[in-house]
Amino acid sequence: MKSIAIVLWCLLVAQWTYGQQKLTGTVKDENGEVLPGVNVLIKGTGLGTATLVDGTYSLTVTGKETLVFSYVGYETRELNVDNRTVLDVVLKQEIEDMDEVVITAIGIKQQKKKIGYSTELVDGGVLSQIPTVNAAMSLAGQVAGLQVSSPTGIFQTPEFELRGKTPLIVVDGVPVETDFFDISSANIESINVLKGTAASALYGARGKDGALLITTKSAQQDGVEINFQTNNMFTAGFCVFPETQHSYGAGLNGQYEFWDGAGGGVQDGDMQWGPKLDAGLKIAQWNSPIRDKVTGEIIPWWGNVEGTQYDDRSRYERVPIDWVSHDNLRNFLGTGIVSNSDLTFAYKGARARYYLTLQYAYQKGQVPNTKLNSGGLTFKASYDLANNVQLDASLSYNKVLSPNYPRYGYQPYNHMYNILLWMGDDVDIEELEKHHWVPGMEGYRQASYNYGWYNNPYFVIENFSQRHDRNVLHGQLRLNYQILPNLNVQGRASLRNYALYEDMKIPKSYMSRSEPREGEYRIWNTNRMNVDADILASYSQSLTDEIGLTVNVGSSVFYRSFREEYMSTDGLIVPEVYNMSNSQNPVTAENTLTEKSIRSVYG
Repeated sequence: MKSIAIVLWCLLVAQWTYGQQKLTGTVKDENGEVLPGVNVLIKGTGLGTATLVDGTYSLTVTGKETLVFSYVGYETRELNVDNRTVLDVVLKQEIEDMDEVVITAIGIKQQKKKIGYSTELVDGGVLSQIPTVNAAMSLAGQVAGLQVSSPTGIFQTPEFELRGKTPLIVVDGVPVETDFFDISSANIESINVLKGTAASALYGARGKDGALLITTKSAQQDGVEINFQTNNMFTAGFCVFPETQHSYGAGLNGQYEFWDGAGGGVQDGDMQWGPKLDAGLKIAQWNSPIRDKVTGEIIPWWGNVEGTQYDDRSRYERVPIDWVSHDNLRNFLGTGIVSNSDLTFAYKGARARYYLTLQYAYQKGQVPNTKLNSGGLTFKASYDLANNVQLDASLSYNKVLSPNYPRYGYQPYNHMYNILLWMGDDVDIEELEKHHWVPGMEGYRQASYNYGWYNNPYFVIENFSQRHDRNVLHGQLRLNYQILPNLNVQGRASLRNYALYEDMKIPKSYMSRSEPREGEYRIWNTNRMNVDADILASYSQSLTDEIGLTVNVGSSVFYRSFREEYMSTDGLIVPEVYNMSNSQNPVTAENTLTEKSIRSVYG
C-alpha cells in the first residue's frame, strides 16, 4: 500500500490567461483586526480565494478585474484592481435594518425587530455568482452556524448542518425533500435561514432543527422581460496532487513477479514495496507476453492465465519487460466541465403576473465516462381576482439524469481508492485502457494487474454502470384574501411527486466486497408523493406607538406515501445480458410501502 503524505481534494479551475500578475493584500475590520475566511471573488466568474488566518490573500489577475469582498456580518465591497499589485481592504460591520421584512414559517412576513429568534437572509444573487450544478454548494460560508459540505465528485450531494443538526428545506412555503439537484440557483430569489426550534415551530416535528426557506423568483418589473444567462467552468486535476512514494513498484521486500495477481507468483499480492523502479530492471508483469519454453513462441497476453492452456508453469513463462514508473492518476483523470444555462420570460401587468424559466445544466466528470444532466421548467402565475383577493399558481418539472455516475468511499469500486492506494507505479494505466479482457475470455474475465480485490479501472468504466433517472413534479395553489387592512386569510395546497428509476449492471469478474463475481443486474423503482395543505389567518393591531399585537391562527395537513420496488438477479448465465430471466439462481424481489400523515393546529 502506498504511503500518502497529503490528500488535498479541490478542483483547479482552468482559465485562459494573458499578461497575469500576482495581487496580494490584507483584509481588516474598522478596528484594524484582521479578518480570516473573507471570500475574495473576481466579479462575473467563479474564480477567487479566501483570506488566511492572518487576513492576507493572494490572487493571480490581469489587472483589469473587479474584486468582490464578502464576509458574514460585514458589508460587501467591490473594488477595481486597476493594475495594482497590493490591495488592502477594510470591511465595515453590517448594520441590520430592523425594519426589513423577512419570511418566516408558513410564509408569514414579519419585521426582523419583531422576531424573537435568530434569522439570516441570503440574496439569490450571491448564489448565482459561482457556477455549480448544485445550488447548495454556493451556500458555504454565507450563514453563521450553517455548515455545508462541498464534495468535488460528480453527483455527490452536499450535506447541511445548522447548529449541528439537519434543517428542514422549504420551497415557497412548502416543506420538500431535495438534494438541490432539482433546484436551479438562477431561479432562487432568496434563502432565509431560520435557526432554532422557535423559528420553525409552525412546521411541527419536521422543523424542530431549524429551516431553510427558499423563495423562488417571480415577475418584478412592469411589462415583458426576457433574460438568458450561461456559465461554463472547466475543472482539471487537483490544486495539489496527493503525494505518494514513486521509488518502488508492486511486491514486498524488493521482490515481485506476476503470475496470477493473487499470490501465485513472487509477492504478486497488493503491497507496493517491490523492486526499485527505473533502475534498468526487467520483471514479469501483468502485461508480459507468454513464452512457450518448448517451441519458443511468444504470445501477447494481458492478465492472468488461470483456466487457459497457458496455465502450466512447467511449459510456459512470463517474459520480463521494463520495470519503469508511470504517472497513473494524472493519465487517468480528464478535464471536467460544468455548464449552466437559464432562459427566463417574465410579464407584469396591472392585475396579472407571469414567470417562466427554462434551465439546463451539464456536468462531465473528471473520471472518464461519467456525466450528469439536469433541467426543467418552472411556471408561476399570479392574478388579482379583486383588489383584496389574489390567486397564485405554480407548476415545476425537473429531470436529473446520469447514465453512469461514479461510486465513492473506501472500497475497491472507487477508482481513486484503487489508483492512489493499491496500484503500483509499475502498472501502465494506458495499457489497462487498451485491454479490458483476458484474451479469449471476453465477457468472463477482466484483464487486470491484481485479482484479489482491485479492478482494471477502464474495465469498470466501460462495463459497469449505474443509471439514475429522476423526475420531480411540483404544483401549488394559493388563495389570499385581505378581509380588512389588519386581517388576512390565506389557503394553500401543494403536491410534489418524486419518481426515481435506478439500475446497476455488474459484469462478470467485477471485484468488490459486496458484489458477486458472477455478475448481477439490479433495478430500483421509487415513488414518493407529498401533499401539503394549510390555512392561516393573521391579525395585527397597533396598541400604542411602541406596542403591537399580532395573532396567527391556522391548521395544516401533511400526507406522504413512499413506494419502492427492488429486483436483482443472483449471478448472470450469459455475460453482458442484463435481464432478470438471465439469473443463475432465483431472482430477489422486494416491495416497500409506507404512509405518513400529520395534522396540526397552531396559534
